[in-house]
Amino acid sequence: MKEKQNRSAPKIRTLLVTTSLLLLCGSMQLPCTFFMSTLKGVTYFGNNEDFSDQRTNLWFVPSQEGKFGYVYFSYDNGWPQGGMNDRGLCFDGASTPKVNLKFSPEKKTYPGYLPDKIMGECATVEDVLAVVREYRFGGLRGQGQLLFADSTGDAVILGGPDEKGDLDIIRKDRDIMVLTNFFPNHPEKGGFPCLRYQSATRQLEEAPQPSVDNFRHILETVSSKYTQYSNVFDLNNRVIWLYHQRDFTKVVKLRLQDELGKGPHAYRIHHLFREPREGEGLDEINRLRREGRISRRIPRFIAYR
Repeated sequence: MKEKQNRSAPKIRTLLVTTSLLLLCGSMQLPCTFFMSTLKGVTYFGNNEDFSDQRTNLWFVPSQEGKFGYVYFSYDNGWPQGGMNDRGLCFDGASTPKVNLKFSPEKKTYPGYLPDKIMGECATVEDVLAVVREYRFGGLRGQGQLLFADSTGDAVILGGPDEKGDLDIIRKDRDIMVLTNFFPNHPEKGGFPCLRYQSATRQLEEAPQPSVDNFRHILETVSSKYTQYSNVFDLNNRVIWLYHQRDFTKVVKLRLQDELGKGPHAYRIHHLFREPREGEGLDEINRLRREGRISRRIPRFIAYR
């Protein structure tokens, strides 16, 4: 499998000349947006998670038996949409036009959920690529692509077919990387032009220094009516800033190491933002938030506290 630098810019410029701009990215119905930026040893990752399901969760898996600890974000089906581990490696995934991948017959099938292996064992993008070279990433066989980034400032996009039909690998070739719902190396397959991609790229180029304020502003400008939650990761300090349903005036700040120290637990994201009900004191709500006990339902993947 041949690895490539980002070849998207020439193709994208060509299509911009030949294709009329659309108000949305093609006809995509799940307009997620991810981006990362690194400068002077500081690396941030931003994400808007867009879907129709308003029941969103995050859960923490502490380190054990030589495995790294990590946090996952999901909808109510329990499938992780993205996350970060205690080494500062993170990822998120976006829907794409449907394609067929032809994995190399030399690659093995992993007996489990491959992102669990990656988040539990990989500290860097290079580690991720070693796993991808060995195993078939079956979850990307149909419609999807992933952006991985690490605390060193490295990043990679996995998704779409390469020249042999295997999983395409696009390495970061500058200090920013942006991903929406079209394949960067195959924009002709659909979902392009994309105003969210253009807007996020332009804003990162104009203000390259990673910061919470900058990333929050970008996430707000590229959000949609389907945005269920947004997050900013500080990959160097393993800090999460979480926003809910396009309300960027309220934020929940979580330190990954602190949360992992509480043991396995989960939150309903909207419970972290809700106001106290009548008869409930704010002190009690804050205590339950800290303890991870504000929740009603128990998903199949992990028990809420």
